[in-house]
Amino acid sequence: DYLPQLSLHYLDSSNVVTGGADSASIQWSVTVKQPLYNGGRRLRQRRLAEADIELQGRSIKDKKREIRESIDTAYYRVLMLKRKIGVQRDTLAIADQALKIARAQRALGNIRDIDLLESELQRSSLEISLRSSEADLEESEFSLKLLLGLRNSEALELLDDFDAEYEGLELPGDRGFFASLVLEGSLELRQRQGELRKKLAALVEARQWYLPNIAFEGSLSLSGERYPLQSASLNGKLVFEIPVPTSPVSFSVSSGASTDKQKAKGSSIGLDPLGELASLVESETAAKEYAVMREQIDDMAASLEFQVRKDLAAYVRARDSLEMRRKDLALQRKK
Repeated sequence: DYLPQLSLHYLDSSNVVTGGADSASIQWSVTVKQPLYNGGRRLRQRRLAEADIELQGRSIKDKKREIRESIDTAYYRVLMLKRKIGVQRDTLAIADQALKIARAQRALGNIRDIDLLESELQRSSLEISLRSSEADLEESEFSLKLLLGLRNSEALELLDDFDAEYEGLELPGDRGFFASLVLEGSLELRQRQGELRKKLAALVEARQWYLPNIAFEGSLSLSGERYPLQSASLNGKLVFEIPVPTSPVSFSVSSGASTDKQKAKGSSIGLDPLGELASLVESETAAKEYAVMREQIDDMAASLEFQVRKDLAAYVRARDSLEMRRKDLALQRKK
């Protein structure tokens, strides 16, 4: 929009007059149109486009981060299931031994049939859980290979790096710190803010209708009846356009000169009554859309802050639960 527009025209005509002299006309012309000022509209559009490009780059970075997080989650899920299956197999082996003992005790009459049945049901339940975990492991390994771009037939060997003494992170007590991080890093919120800037630009443009569009047009033409062309003319025109609501106005001043010592100058005014009736409500519509979008962004920010508080509380509860389970496991080992 800031670069000049160049156009080239060629005209070759002839007039045949019966009983009179024929005539011919050849003309070559070059016209250049250069925008000079457009009320800051193109500048706002360019800045909005730059912001959109920045958001697209941010979206790609967030997508990469999501892929890495998906790989990490799948990786540790496979490790967890392998450990779980190891524990379940050991437990199933213990249950097999307990079942053999129960059958021997039943043969001696030391326990009832109901006690033997309970041992068998417990062993069957452990085997069902083991088979379910093995199926989950197979599915999780397939998902991890898919994320890593590996074929399902390729072997997958992972390093087990669990920290049994891990107690979680010590988070600072200032919840506003995490809320500010989330608000600053939320891609969806940034996208809404980009839409809000567009709504604001539309509102400003609707209210600043009085700022004109200014452009310069220059043309050079060569003409004559035959080659080489003998006549040349140079013309220039300055065009002002004011997008007045419902009645756009255009005003131009022109001047020109030719090699045959002729000079010309002039001006023109154009008015387009009821050109765009929709502009009557454009300003009001833009203001309402801006207000609605601003309210939506405020609601989204409040929702994100609430989610931060909720997630922090859930994290503290999960860390406390982990500590309680660790103590419970230590007591069971003592028993």
